[in-house]
Amino acid sequence: MRSEQEGTTAPLCAERRLLYFCSAPLLESTACFTHVNEIVRGLGDLGWNVNLLAPPARSRRGALRRVVDSLVMQAKAVRRLNEVDVVYCRFHFLLWPIAMWLSMRGVPVVQEVNGPYEDVFVAWPAAQHVRALITAAMRMQLKRADTVITVTEQLRDWVEREAPQTYAVTIPNGANVDVFRPEAIATFEFSEPYVIFFGSLARWQGIETLLQAAEEPGWPDGVRLVVVGDGTCRPTVERAAANSRVCYLGPRTQSEVAGLVARSFASVIPKNSLGERNSTGLAALKLYESMAASVPVIVTDLPGHAELVRLNRCGIVVPVGDAPAIATAVSELWRSKAASQAMGSRGRQFVLREASWACRAAETDKALTGLTQSVRGHVKELPA
Repeated sequence: MRSEQEGTTAPLCAERRLLYFCSAPLLESTACFTHVNEIVRGLGDLGWNVNLLAPPARSRRGALRRVVDSLVMQAKAVRRLNEVDVVYCRFHFLLWPIAMWLSMRGVPVVQEVNGPYEDVFVAWPAAQHVRALITAAMRMQLKRADTVITVTEQLRDWVEREAPQTYAVTIPNGANVDVFRPEAIATFEFSEPYVIFFGSLARWQGIETLLQAAEEPGWPDGVRLVVVGDGTCRPTVERAAANSRVCYLGPRTQSEVAGLVARSFASVIPKNSLGERNSTGLAALKLYESMAASVPVIVTDLPGHAELVRLNRCGIVVPVGDAPAIATAVSELWRSKAASQAMGSRGRQFVLREASWACRAAETDKALTGLTQSVRGHVKELPA
Protein backbone atom coordinates (compact mmCIF):
# COMPACT_ATOMS: atom_id res chain seq x y z
CA MET A 1 0.00 0.00 0.00
CA ARG A 2 1.21 3.51 -0.80
CA SER A 3 -0.39 6.63 0.58
CA GLU A 4 -0.39 10.15 -0.83
CA GLN A 5 -0.61 11.56 2.68
CA GLU A 6 2.70 9.85 3.44
CA GLY A 7 4.34 11.66 0.53
CA THR A 8 5.02 8.69 -1.77
CA THR A 9 4.34 9.11 -5.46
CA ALA A 10 5.88 6.02 -7.05
CA PRO A 11 3.89 4.85 -10.09
CA LEU A 12 1.69 1.81 -9.79
CA CYS A 13 2.72 -1.31 -11.64
CA ALA A 14 1.30 -4.73 -12.47
CA GLU A 15 -2.33 -5.57 -13.15
CA ARG A 16 -5.13 -5.31 -10.61
CA ARG A 17 -4.19 -1.72 -9.87
CA LEU A 18 -6.55 0.23 -7.66
CA LEU A 19 -6.65 3.89 -6.68
CA TYR A 20 -8.51 4.38 -3.39
CA PHE A 21 -9.93 7.84 -2.59
CA CYS A 22 -10.92 8.77 0.96
CA SER A 23 -12.00 12.40 1.40
CA ALA A 24 -11.85 12.27 5.21
CA PRO A 25 -8.55 12.54 7.11
CA LEU A 26 -7.51 9.13 8.38
CA LEU A 27 -7.24 9.78 12.10
CA GLU A 28 -6.02 6.81 14.11
CA SER A 29 -8.56 5.11 16.38
CA THR A 30 -11.52 6.22 14.23
CA ALA A 31 -13.84 3.80 12.43
CA CYS A 32 -12.91 5.35 9.07
CA PHE A 33 -9.19 4.76 9.71
CA THR A 34 -9.81 1.14 10.65
CA HIS A 35 -12.16 0.32 7.78
CA VAL A 36 -10.03 1.94 5.08
CA ASN A 37 -6.72 0.49 6.21
CA GLU A 38 -8.08 -3.01 6.83
CA ILE A 39 -9.65 -3.21 3.36
CA VAL A 40 -6.54 -1.76 1.70
CA ARG A 41 -4.32 -4.24 3.55
CA GLY A 42 -6.62 -7.14 2.72
CA LEU A 43 -6.74 -6.28 -0.97
CA GLY A 44 -2.95 -6.02 -1.00
CA ASP A 45 -2.73 -9.53 0.43
CA LEU A 46 -4.98 -10.70 -2.40
CA GLY A 47 -2.72 -9.29 -5.10
CA TRP A 48 -4.07 -5.78 -5.63
CA ASN A 49 -1.61 -2.94 -6.06
CA VAL A 50 -3.39 -0.27 -4.01
CA ASN A 51 -2.57 3.43 -3.85
CA LEU A 52 -4.46 5.17 -1.05
CA LEU A 53 -5.12 8.90 -1.36
CA ALA A 54 -6.42 10.82 1.67
CA PRO A 55 -6.09 14.38 3.04
CA PRO A 56 -3.46 15.14 5.70
CA ALA A 57 -4.28 13.32 8.95
CA ARG A 58 -4.67 16.33 11.21
CA SER A 59 -7.33 16.34 13.90
CA ARG A 60 -8.28 20.03 13.64
CA ARG A 61 -9.25 21.02 10.10
CA GLY A 62 -11.90 23.64 9.32
CA ALA A 63 -14.58 23.00 6.71
CA LEU A 64 -12.92 25.22 4.07
CA ARG A 65 -9.54 23.60 4.66
CA ARG A 66 -11.13 20.16 4.26
CA VAL A 67 -12.60 21.17 0.92
CA VAL A 68 -9.28 22.54 -0.32
CA ASP A 69 -7.38 19.44 0.84
CA SER A 70 -9.80 17.19 -1.02
CA LEU A 71 -9.64 19.18 -4.26
CA VAL A 72 -5.83 19.26 -4.17
CA MET A 73 -5.76 15.50 -3.61
CA GLN A 74 -8.04 14.93 -6.60
CA ALA A 75 -6.05 17.27 -8.85
CA LYS A 76 -2.81 15.42 -8.04
CA ALA A 77 -4.39 12.13 -9.04
CA VAL A 78 -5.71 13.16 -12.46
CA ARG A 79 -2.49 12.49 -14.39
CA ARG A 80 -1.99 9.11 -12.76
CA LEU A 81 -5.24 7.54 -13.81
CA ASN A 82 -3.75 5.80 -16.86
CA GLU A 83 -1.90 3.65 -14.32
CA VAL A 84 -4.99 2.13 -12.67
CA ASP A 85 -7.59 -0.49 -13.53
CA VAL A 86 -10.30 0.71 -11.16
CA VAL A 87 -10.92 3.68 -8.87
CA TYR A 88 -12.51 3.10 -5.46
CA CYS A 89 -14.17 6.03 -3.66
CA ARG A 90 -15.37 6.18 -0.09
CA PHE A 91 -18.67 7.95 -0.79
CA HIS A 92 -18.44 11.67 -0.05
CA PHE A 93 -19.86 14.78 -1.69
CA LEU A 94 -16.36 16.30 -1.96
CA LEU A 95 -15.36 13.56 -4.42
CA TRP A 96 -17.96 14.65 -6.96
CA PRO A 97 -15.41 16.30 -9.35
CA ILE A 98 -13.13 13.29 -9.73
CA ALA A 99 -16.02 10.81 -9.81
CA MET A 100 -17.70 12.68 -12.66
CA TRP A 101 -14.45 13.16 -14.55
CA LEU A 102 -13.69 9.44 -14.36
CA SER A 103 -17.19 8.43 -15.38
CA MET A 104 -17.10 10.63 -18.49
CA ARG A 105 -13.86 8.94 -19.55
CA GLY A 106 -15.03 5.40 -19.00
CA VAL A 107 -12.81 4.60 -16.00
CA PRO A 108 -14.56 2.03 -13.77
CA VAL A 109 -15.57 3.56 -10.44
CA VAL A 110 -16.69 1.85 -7.23
CA GLN A 111 -18.46 3.85 -4.54
CA GLU A 112 -18.30 2.48 -0.98
CA VAL A 113 -21.40 3.81 0.82
CA ASN A 114 -21.43 3.81 4.63
CA GLY A 115 -24.47 6.03 5.06
CA PRO A 116 -27.09 8.06 3.17
CA TYR A 117 -26.96 11.77 2.38
CA GLU A 118 -28.33 12.52 5.85
CA ASP A 119 -25.00 11.58 7.43
CA VAL A 120 -23.43 14.71 5.94
CA PHE A 121 -25.92 16.97 7.71
CA VAL A 122 -25.60 15.12 11.01
CA ALA A 123 -21.82 15.56 10.92
CA TRP A 124 -21.84 19.09 9.43
CA PRO A 125 -25.08 20.86 10.47
CA ALA A 126 -24.02 24.03 8.62
CA ALA A 127 -24.20 22.07 5.36
CA GLN A 128 -28.00 22.28 5.61
CA HIS A 129 -27.71 25.66 3.85
CA VAL A 130 -26.59 23.91 0.65
CA ARG A 131 -28.50 20.68 1.20
CA ALA A 132 -30.00 20.53 -2.29
CA LEU A 133 -26.59 20.99 -3.94
CA ILE A 134 -24.85 18.36 -1.80
CA THR A 135 -27.66 15.85 -2.26
CA ALA A 136 -27.62 16.33 -6.03
CA ALA A 137 -23.84 15.85 -6.16
CA MET A 138 -24.03 12.64 -4.15
CA ARG A 139 -26.98 11.23 -6.07
CA MET A 140 -25.15 11.85 -9.33
CA GLN A 141 -22.16 9.87 -8.04
CA LEU A 142 -24.41 6.92 -7.27
CA LYS A 143 -26.00 7.04 -10.70
CA ARG A 144 -22.66 7.21 -12.52
CA ALA A 145 -20.89 4.52 -10.44
CA ASP A 146 -20.20 1.13 -12.02
CA THR A 147 -20.61 -0.65 -8.68
CA VAL A 148 -21.78 0.49 -5.25
CA ILE A 149 -20.72 -1.35 -2.09
CA THR A 150 -22.92 -0.80 0.97
CA VAL A 151 -22.40 -1.87 4.59
CA THR A 152 -26.03 -2.92 5.25
CA GLU A 153 -28.82 -4.53 3.27
CA GLN A 154 -31.09 -1.61 4.14
CA LEU A 155 -28.53 0.79 2.71
CA ARG A 156 -28.37 -1.23 -0.49
CA ASP A 157 -32.15 -0.93 -0.80
CA TRP A 158 -31.77 2.84 -0.40
CA VAL A 159 -29.11 2.97 -3.13
CA GLU A 160 -31.32 0.97 -5.47
CA ARG A 161 -34.11 3.49 -4.93
CA GLU A 162 -31.78 6.45 -5.53
CA ALA A 163 -29.99 4.91 -8.53
CA PRO A 164 -32.08 2.04 -9.92
CA GLN A 165 -29.70 1.31 -12.81
CA THR A 166 -26.59 0.97 -10.62
CA TYR A 167 -25.39 -2.43 -9.46
CA ALA A 168 -25.14 -2.56 -5.64
CA VAL A 169 -23.74 -5.24 -3.33
CA THR A 170 -23.61 -5.45 0.47
CA ILE A 171 -20.26 -5.96 2.22
CA PRO A 172 -20.66 -5.15 5.93
CA ASN A 173 -18.05 -3.99 8.42
CA GLY A 174 -15.73 -6.51 10.02
CA ALA A 175 -13.19 -7.02 12.78
CA ASN A 176 -9.50 -7.76 13.04
CA VAL A 177 -9.71 -11.13 14.77
CA ASP A 178 -6.00 -11.11 15.60
CA VAL A 179 -6.35 -7.86 17.56
CA PHE A 180 -9.85 -8.29 18.99
CA ARG A 181 -9.72 -11.69 20.66
CA PRO A 182 -10.43 -13.16 24.08
CA GLU A 183 -6.71 -13.36 24.84
CA ALA A 184 -5.97 -9.68 24.06
CA ILE A 185 -3.56 -8.26 26.61
CA ALA A 186 -5.04 -5.66 28.95
CA THR A 187 -2.95 -2.61 29.80
CA PHE A 188 -5.55 -1.43 32.33
CA GLU A 189 -6.64 -3.54 35.27
CA PHE A 190 -9.83 -3.09 37.29
CA SER A 191 -10.55 -4.84 40.54
CA GLU A 192 -14.29 -4.63 39.84
CA PRO A 193 -16.18 -6.28 36.93
CA TYR A 194 -17.19 -3.85 34.19
CA VAL A 195 -19.05 -3.32 30.94
CA ILE A 196 -17.59 -1.14 28.21
CA PHE A 197 -18.57 1.47 25.66
CA PHE A 198 -15.93 2.48 23.12
CA GLY A 199 -16.02 4.75 20.10
CA SER A 200 -17.21 8.22 19.16
CA LEU A 201 -18.80 10.14 22.04
CA ALA A 202 -21.57 11.66 19.91
CA ARG A 203 -25.14 12.26 21.05
CA TRP A 204 -26.57 9.84 18.51
CA GLN A 205 -24.43 7.08 20.03
CA GLY A 206 -26.78 7.08 23.04
CA ILE A 207 -24.14 8.24 25.53
CA GLU A 208 -26.58 10.10 27.76
CA THR A 209 -28.91 7.11 27.93
CA LEU A 210 -26.00 4.85 28.87
CA LEU A 211 -24.84 7.18 31.64
CA GLN A 212 -28.38 7.32 32.96
CA ALA A 213 -28.51 3.51 32.92
CA ALA A 214 -25.48 3.37 35.21
CA GLU A 215 -27.49 5.30 37.81
CA GLU A 216 -30.59 3.11 37.59
CA PRO A 217 -31.57 0.91 40.56
CA GLY A 218 -31.45 -2.09 38.26
CA TRP A 219 -27.74 -1.65 37.56
CA PRO A 220 -25.87 -4.38 39.49
CA ASP A 221 -23.89 -3.35 42.54
CA GLY A 222 -20.13 -3.49 42.16
CA VAL A 223 -20.20 -3.27 38.34
CA ARG A 224 -18.51 -0.33 36.63
CA LEU A 225 -19.15 1.34 33.29
CA VAL A 226 -15.89 1.98 31.42
CA VAL A 227 -16.08 4.55 28.62
CA VAL A 228 -13.36 4.90 25.97
CA GLY A 229 -13.32 7.48 23.18
CA ASP A 230 -13.67 11.15 22.39
CA GLY A 231 -16.25 13.49 20.92
CA THR A 232 -18.81 16.19 21.64
CA CYS A 233 -20.22 14.35 24.68
CA ARG A 234 -16.84 14.13 26.40
CA PRO A 235 -17.66 16.84 28.99
CA THR A 236 -20.86 14.97 29.90
CA VAL A 237 -18.92 11.75 30.37
CA GLU A 238 -16.23 13.48 32.43
CA ARG A 239 -18.88 14.89 34.76
CA ALA A 240 -20.48 11.49 35.10
CA ALA A 241 -17.12 9.97 36.02
CA ALA A 242 -17.61 11.56 39.44
CA ASN A 243 -20.07 8.68 39.89
CA SER A 244 -18.05 5.75 41.23
CA ARG A 245 -19.75 3.47 38.70
CA VAL A 246 -18.36 5.38 35.69
CA CYS A 247 -14.71 5.33 34.62
CA TYR A 248 -13.64 7.47 31.66
CA LEU A 249 -10.32 6.57 30.01
CA GLY A 250 -10.37 8.99 27.08
CA PRO A 251 -9.27 7.93 23.58
CA ARG A 252 -7.02 4.87 23.43
CA THR A 253 -5.11 2.91 20.80
CA GLN A 254 -6.72 -0.07 19.09
CA SER A 255 -4.61 -2.58 21.03
CA GLU A 256 -5.50 -0.90 24.33
CA VAL A 257 -9.19 -0.97 23.42
CA ALA A 258 -8.95 -4.64 22.44
CA GLY A 259 -7.53 -5.52 25.86
CA LEU A 260 -10.23 -3.56 27.65
CA VAL A 261 -13.00 -5.18 25.63
CA ALA A 262 -11.62 -8.67 26.21
CA ARG A 263 -11.66 -8.17 30.00
CA SER A 264 -15.21 -6.75 30.07
CA PHE A 265 -18.22 -9.01 30.51
CA ALA A 266 -20.37 -7.03 28.05
CA SER A 267 -20.09 -4.31 25.40
CA VAL A 268 -22.92 -1.77 25.25
CA ILE A 269 -23.93 -0.15 21.94
CA PRO A 270 -26.87 2.12 22.92
CA LYS A 271 -27.39 4.02 19.68
CA ASN A 272 -30.25 6.53 19.54
CA SER A 273 -32.94 6.79 16.89
CA LEU A 274 -32.11 9.21 14.07
CA GLY A 275 -35.48 9.22 12.34
CA GLU A 276 -35.22 8.35 8.65
CA ARG A 277 -31.49 7.61 9.04
CA ASN A 278 -32.36 4.39 10.87
CA SER A 279 -34.15 2.99 7.82
CA THR A 280 -30.78 2.41 6.13
CA GLY A 281 -29.54 0.15 8.92
CA LEU A 282 -26.62 0.17 11.34
CA ALA A 283 -23.44 -1.89 11.20
CA ALA A 284 -21.23 -0.42 13.93
CA LEU A 285 -17.58 -1.42 13.78
CA LYS A 286 -17.61 -1.81 17.57
CA LEU A 287 -20.30 -4.48 17.26
CA TYR A 288 -18.08 -6.80 15.19
CA GLU A 289 -15.01 -6.02 17.31
CA SER A 290 -16.87 -6.84 20.52
CA MET A 291 -18.14 -10.08 19.06
CA ALA A 292 -14.63 -10.96 17.88
CA ALA A 293 -13.44 -10.55 21.48
CA SER A 294 -16.00 -13.18 22.56
CA VAL A 295 -17.93 -10.56 24.53
CA PRO A 296 -21.75 -10.46 24.54
CA VAL A 297 -23.27 -7.23 23.29
CA ILE A 298 -26.19 -5.06 24.40
CA VAL A 299 -27.66 -3.19 21.43
CA THR A 300 -30.70 -1.02 20.82
CA ASP A 301 -33.55 -2.29 18.66
CA LEU A 302 -32.58 -0.61 15.39
CA PRO A 303 -32.34 -2.14 11.90
CA GLY A 304 -29.12 -3.90 11.03
CA HIS A 305 -27.35 -4.66 14.28
CA ALA A 306 -30.47 -5.82 16.16
CA GLU A 307 -31.18 -8.52 13.55
CA LEU A 308 -27.54 -9.63 13.61
CA VAL A 309 -27.55 -10.03 17.40
CA ARG A 310 -30.86 -11.88 17.42
CA LEU A 311 -29.89 -14.19 14.56
CA ASN A 312 -26.59 -15.18 16.16
CA ARG A 313 -27.89 -15.14 19.76
CA CYS A 314 -24.80 -13.22 20.82
CA GLY A 315 -26.32 -10.57 23.10
CA ILE A 316 -29.41 -8.71 24.26
CA VAL A 317 -31.54 -6.26 22.28
CA VAL A 318 -33.16 -3.41 24.27
CA PRO A 319 -35.59 -0.63 23.28
CA VAL A 320 -34.09 2.63 22.01
CA GLY A 321 -33.50 5.22 24.73
CA ASP A 322 -34.51 2.85 27.55
CA ALA A 323 -31.99 3.33 30.37
CA PRO A 324 -33.71 0.91 32.79
CA ALA A 325 -33.68 -1.81 30.09
CA ILE A 326 -29.94 -1.34 29.60
CA ALA A 327 -29.38 -1.60 33.35
CA THR A 328 -31.48 -4.78 33.48
CA ALA A 329 -29.54 -6.29 30.55
CA VAL A 330 -26.23 -5.55 32.28
CA SER A 331 -27.53 -7.22 35.42
CA GLU A 332 -28.76 -10.25 33.48
CA LEU A 333 -25.41 -10.81 31.79
CA TRP A 334 -23.52 -10.34 35.04
CA ARG A 335 -25.68 -12.80 36.98
CA SER A 336 -25.94 -15.41 34.19
CA LYS A 337 -22.27 -16.08 33.49
CA ALA A 338 -22.75 -19.36 31.62
CA ALA A 339 -25.33 -17.84 29.27
CA SER A 340 -23.13 -14.76 28.86
CA GLN A 341 -20.10 -16.84 27.91
CA ALA A 342 -22.16 -18.82 25.41
CA MET A 343 -23.34 -15.60 23.75
CA GLY A 344 -19.77 -14.37 23.51
CA SER A 345 -18.58 -17.64 22.02
CA ARG A 346 -21.31 -17.61 19.37
CA GLY A 347 -20.41 -14.04 18.48
CA ARG A 348 -16.74 -14.83 17.92
CA GLN A 349 -17.53 -17.91 15.88
CA PHE A 350 -19.73 -15.82 13.60
CA VAL A 351 -16.98 -13.23 13.09
CA LEU A 352 -14.35 -15.90 12.42
CA ARG A 353 -16.65 -17.57 9.93
CA GLU A 354 -18.12 -14.58 8.12
CA ALA A 355 -17.03 -11.17 9.38
CA SER A 356 -13.25 -10.95 9.71
CA TRP A 357 -11.56 -8.26 7.64
CA ALA A 358 -10.01 -11.07 5.61
CA CYS A 359 -13.53 -12.22 4.71
CA ARG A 360 -14.58 -8.66 3.85
CA ALA A 361 -11.49 -8.13 1.69
CA ALA A 362 -12.25 -11.35 -0.19
CA GLU A 363 -15.81 -10.16 -0.85
CA THR A 364 -14.47 -6.79 -2.03
CA ASP A 365 -11.92 -8.54 -4.26
CA LYS A 366 -14.74 -10.54 -5.86
CA ALA A 367 -16.71 -7.37 -6.62
CA LEU A 368 -13.66 -5.57 -8.03
CA THR A 369 -12.51 -8.53 -10.11
CA GLY A 370 -15.96 -8.90 -11.65
CA LEU A 371 -15.98 -5.22 -12.50
CA THR A 372 -12.53 -5.12 -14.10
CA GLN A 373 -13.24 -8.24 -16.13
CA SER A 374 -16.50 -6.80 -17.44
CA VAL A 375 -14.94 -3.52 -18.59
CA ARG A 376 -11.51 -4.74 -19.77
CA GLY A 377 -10.91 -3.59 -23.30
CA HIS A 378 -13.61 -0.93 -23.06
CA VAL A 379 -11.85 1.73 -20.97
CA LYS A 380 -11.09 4.91 -22.86
CA GLU A 381 -7.52 6.16 -23.07
CA LEU A 382 -6.87 9.06 -20.74
CA PRO A 383 -4.68 12.07 -21.46
CA ALA A 384 -1.00 11.60 -20.57
